[in-house]
Amino acid sequence: MSDEKLSKQVIEIIRSNNVKKMKSLLEDSNFDQNALLLEDSERKIGACITPLILSIMWKKDDLVRVLADNIHTNLNAPSENGKTPLIYAIEEGHIDTALYLLKRKASAKIQTGSEKPLEMILVKLFYAHEDNNDLTKLKELAVEVLKTRSINLLDDINNGESYYDMALRYLDTAKTEPIKEILSNIVKMMEQDHQVFYWLRNKEKKIQDSKRSYKKYSANQFIKFIENKDVNAIKKALKAEHSYNLQNGYYIYAASKTGSLKTIEALTEHGFEASDFIMSSLFSSFVFGNNEVFNHIVDNHLSSDNNAAWTSSLVKNIVESNNPRLLDKILKNQKIGTISEDKMNDLMRYAFDNDLSECAEVLSKHCHEIVVEKDNLAGLEEALDSFDASINSKFNKLNDALEDILDKPGIKKDNKNYTDILNKYTK
Repeated sequence: MSDEKLSKQVIEIIRSNNVKKMKSLLEDSNFDQNALLLEDSERKIGACITPLILSIMWKKDDLVRVLADNIHTNLNAPSENGKTPLIYAIEEGHIDTALYLLKRKASAKIQTGSEKPLEMILVKLFYAHEDNNDLTKLKELAVEVLKTRSINLLDDINNGESYYDMALRYLDTAKTEPIKEILSNIVKMMEQDHQVFYWLRNKEKKIQDSKRSYKKYSANQFIKFIENKDVNAIKKALKAEHSYNLQNGYYIYAASKTGSLKTIEALTEHGFEASDFIMSSLFSSFVFGNNEVFNHIVDNHLSSDNNAAWTSSLVKNIVESNNPRLLDKILKNQKIGTISEDKMNDLMRYAFDNDLSECAEVLSKHCHEIVVEKDNLAGLEEALDSFDASINSKFNKLNDALEDILDKPGIKKDNKNYTDILNKYTK
């Protein structure tokens, strides 16, 4: 409205909710109810908006109906910033007004950059309290918007997310049953929309086609994929929901034999994480000399329930191959299965008898560290006594190792047994 005096008059009529004067103005052929009101000097309004929008903002319901029912009123005439009366009604939480505008054929399709009527309704529904009196009305409002069929529910509204995606996400994360029920009904209604309906049908068809195209792969063919290090074929076969036995040690045996870290990762990502599977993989990768696979499994896939029998067998093979570096790595790992004291003593004897000095030192260190951590001098003395007396005469380095063990901070130097043990075993 170019006339500032007229703008002030209209603002005052709305402020006082004077229905009679508004009807009189609407009968004046010179009055344009769709024009923007000028911002007044008293700042009763903060921007240029139409009389209908101002009536909505000030919740003058009688005036809203008078203006909305007038044949010359454009129900979608926007404010200076492009927001429609419907957007203002939803934004202000005037749900009855929003419903009235929709029933009078206001458009739910028109949107600004950030304000989209259906998105605003879904957000209000999701964050509404279950005791909110407007909950039923919000549902009705969403239904009315969907009934217009004017919105593409698959349109990207937020970084690849559509209205349908948003409704599904809210349904999955809703915290109260009343809101879940409302969102469930909205999702079902959306799925009756022809665009969503055909999109879902095509999506399901693609999934089924994908599964059918891989169902021909038997367990033997699956092993061939592993042996050939065909990671893509492995992933596709697993996607087809085959019930390959996760406990089948031959799968991991085959994968370890190839030395392909990517193959191991593809299998473990799918759920081949059973203890026996992991330990057999570790054993196989050692046997076949695939250090990359061996280190990857030790660092990423061992668990506290690993089988001690597997561990003992693996450690024995590492000692026999005289590989002190791998032996130290395995024994340092806290998730490895526990090796019995008798088994450690047997391994120590084997190492000493076969002149495997470096492995003997590693075993000695780890065996005695366990005892030292418990601060049990008696246990340490018992462990040392269990070794053959000839050990010290065979390996000069063992004296230094024992001195290091006995000199650890965990040993109490004032213990009456300390000096006796030090003298006895470090001659």
